[in-house]
Amino acid sequence: MTTLNFKKKKGSAFIWLVSLLAIFAIGTMYIIFAQPFGQIFTSVNESLSAIPASKQQVDFQPTLSKIVTIWKFWPLLFIFGMILWAVFWSIRRSPENEGFV
Repeated sequence: MTTLNFKKKKGSAFIWLVSLLAIFAIGTMYIIFAQPFGQIFTSVNESLSAIPASKQQVDFQPTLSKIVTIWKFWPLLFIFGMILWAVFWSIRRSPENEGFV
């Protein structure tokens, strides 16, 4: 019985390690790419100002604002998802730990 609990704890530690490493990697990549993408969004927004206002407001501006919003908040969604995955993996019951009912 104790070996099964040890294996479960060892697996949970591995899951938490993987999730923390993934969060660190994605956070680092986001920090590295935030400035270039910010400059791209700024230049695209400036080039959109050359388009007539009615066409810009209808077609391009809502799409660009959605892309900017997604870029700003996707790391938070990823971090939340990784933490949920690690928590649910850690608290799950495996069939070998349950008795026959």
